[in-house]
Parts: sequence; C-alpha cells; structure tokens
Amino acid sequence: MLTVSTTLSFGQLILESELRDGNLPDGWSQTDVTFSTSAGGYANFTSENAELSSPSFDLSEFAEASLSFSVAKFGSGDDGPLTVEVSTDGGTNWDAQTFTSPTPTSSTYIDTTLVFDETVAGESDVRIRFTRGDSPSQKRLRDVLIVGPDGITIPEATEVSTIADLRAGATDDTRYRLTGEAILVFYDSFQNRRYLVDESAGIFSVDDGGNLPSELTEVGQGVTGVEGTLSLENNGALITLTTDEGSANATISSTGNVINPETTTIAELSLDDTGKLVYIENVSFVENGDFSTGTNYQIVDANEDTLTFRTDYFGADYIGEAIPQEELSIVGLVGGFGNSPQIFARSSDDFLDAVITSNEEFADAPVKFELRQNYPNPFNPSTEISYSLPEVSNVSLTVYNMLGQKVATILNAQRQSAGSHTVSFDASNFSSGVYLYRLEAGSFVQMKKMLLMK
Repeated sequence: MLTVSTTLSFGQLILESELRDGNLPDGWSQTDVTFSTSAGGYANFTSENAELSSPSFDLSEFAEASLSFSVAKFGSGDDGPLTVEVSTDGGTNWDAQTFTSPTPTSSTYIDTTLVFDETVAGESDVRIRFTRGDSPSQKRLRDVLIVGPDGITIPEATEVSTIADLRAGATDDTRYRLTGEAILVFYDSFQNRRYLVDESAGIFSVDDGGNLPSELTEVGQGVTGVEGTLSLENNGALITLTTDEGSANATISSTGNVINPETTTIAELSLDDTGKLVYIENVSFVENGDFSTGTNYQIVDANEDTLTFRTDYFGADYIGEAIPQEELSIVGLVGGFGNSPQIFARSSDDFLDAVITSNEEFADAPVKFELRQNYPNPFNPSTEISYSLPEVSNVSLTVYNMLGQKVATILNAQRQSAGSHTVSFDASNFSSGVYLYRLEAGSFVQMKKMLLMK
C-alpha cells in the first residue's frame, strides 16, 4: 500500500441547500417558486416576480466567503439569467452586492460562483435572494452552497491497486484510494449503492453524498480513483466502502466490459466472497408463494446445503412474482449477515433454468412437444440443445440476446420426424452473457435461457 502525499481541502460549510427534495427548505421564503424531485430535483422560478430568499447567516468571522449554485433554463421563452441580491441587514435592503448569473440556454445546468466582496464578508446578518427579474423564461436552481476559507483538510489516502487489497484495509476511518479499475455489476439509486468488482474480488459501496460520477449507473462501466473509508455492516458480515469527497475526482474509465460471474457452490461460498457476482447451479427454493421485499428465503442444492436468498433490491422485477418451484441456477451478488453469506438476484434474468447433467435421462421419456435445457450450461463456446416432437413438424430454432434481437438461426422451418432431436449451437463469435433460445414447431412455442461464459 502507498500513502498519497497530497491532501484535499474543502471549504468550511456556512450554508447549504440542494433544493432537490421537492420542499421549501427550513428558514427560506419564496414567491412563485415551486419545488420538484424530477430530473434530479430543483427549485423552479415560474414567473418574472419569482424570488427565493435564504435565512440569515453569519460571516462575521470570515474575511472571505463565496456562494456557488447551478442554474438551468426551463421551458420556452427567451434566454435570461438569474439575479442574486445580497442583504447585510437581515433583508431590509438588498443592495449590499448584486450578481447576475451566466445565461442558461437549455436544461443543462451551469455551475457558477459569486465571491462576496468586502461589504459582505465580515457581516453577521447576511441573506441572499434569487430573482428572475426580467428573464422571459423559467429558471431552475439547485445546489446552493456558501463556504468560507480555511477548509478542513481530509486525511491523506492510502493507495491500493486492487479490490482485494482494499478489502484487507482497516475499518478505523483510514481513507483509501483504489488506483486500479473497478467494474460496476449493480447500481441502486437508494443511497447510490453499487457493487464493484475486479479480477481479485468484489466490494459493496455506498455513495450517499453523490461523490462518484452521476453517470456511473450502467452495468459494465469501469471507474478509477474511487476514494473512501471502510466499515463492517450487517453484524460484521459485509465489508462496505463509503465514498467521500475524494471520489469527486473519480472518472469513468471504460464502458461495455464483459462480466463473468464466478462459478461456485453453496458449500464453497463464504463471507470472503461478499461483493462478488457468482453463479450457483441446480438449486431449489424451499418456500412457495410470491417474493416480498426485504425477506429471507432458503435455497437448497442436491447435497442439502442451504443458503439464504434475500430480496435486498426492492426494485427487482421479480418482487411480487411467484417463487420458482422448479430446479434452477442463479446468478447473484453475495452479501451477508452475521457469520453467514447471502445472495440476491439483480432481476429475473438472473434466474436460469437448471443444468441438465446428462442427456441420457431423456432416452425413455414420453414423446411430446418439449424444449429442454441446453447442455452444458454455462457453456463456452458450444452447447447442445435437445427437444422432442410428438409428430412430424416444421421446426424453427432461433437465438436472441437480452434486448430481444435475433442473433442466430439454428433451424429455419425444417421439416423433422417425431421423436427426440439434438442440435449444436456454436457461440464462438458471441460475447459472454445470457441468451434466449426459442423453439417453434407448428403451434407450439417455448423459450429458455442459456449462459455463455468465456
């Protein structure tokens, strides 16, 4: 591990209001200003008479201070700025200092800063007022921040190159900076939760302060320069990286990375695997009924080993849907509680049909329309697909990606006799991921999933 020789300094906070939660902040007053949580949240100046005034704040101990905010245009109408007026007598007069923002021409926010002059810095009863004035178009405002100098210096960061090295760090408020690239395998807007992996390990991260790039939401994106501190959550089971202001320098370094889950078994899984994306085959749910949020379920394999499956992601599309009753395989993220690992699926796409360990079991099966699970599954680069026909049929067998796009045609309306059939599918030219294969035989249609892991 290497300690960074530089430190980061952030201004001493005097007044902060993000204006993003849809409510008028405590102590503020408004005329013709509405508040919304859509599009990231903002205060909207709806008329030319609109104004928004802050509560009083004290600059008597500051020789310097500054105001920063973000402004955007909303709707139609000619472009125009917001005006900032400053009062040093609690709002009786608003002529201590006046500032005109840059003029936004679209819904893209412009960040701007006003440095208070000597008539304002040092005063004890300061207020600011935003007005639309003669600006013809509506304006959006957010992220109002007033800071002073002599900022508090955050501790130096200890550099680590891999997530495995990061996980080995101390949970004593030591700051760490991950210099290597981490790949996003899951994002949840609640607390900006993310699961990040590299070739060495995985880790759960929380970005409640929005320090990481806001665009870091797509699975497969790479990020470098993540900074923060470590803690143990869920009764000591889950190593968690909580980002801090240092992550403001993190950058999205790549996109479209292929993520291969690590194949494991229930017996092999441990708390050392938390944060990883894993693949566990041939398991069954013990419970029946529908999935509920924040609930523990049990999955069991052929060895009667059990593992807790937790519905930890409330936005998953399988919440409220029926718990699968057939044997299946699961791709999931590893969490934990206490001394035991847990797993949760990101979406229903992580529920894969069971792997068939031998095709011989179909030899004496009754002949009926049936599409069977491919074998092997996962596979690389080829696999076999078996199906049965009770009568002579025109058969089509096609492959789709998870966007619903047809990527291969194995059979195209080929006339086949009754009985069991097996065809091979070569995916040498395809990237890793989940694919769907679809059998059409007369009026019979059936589809299954398969997992290509290169």
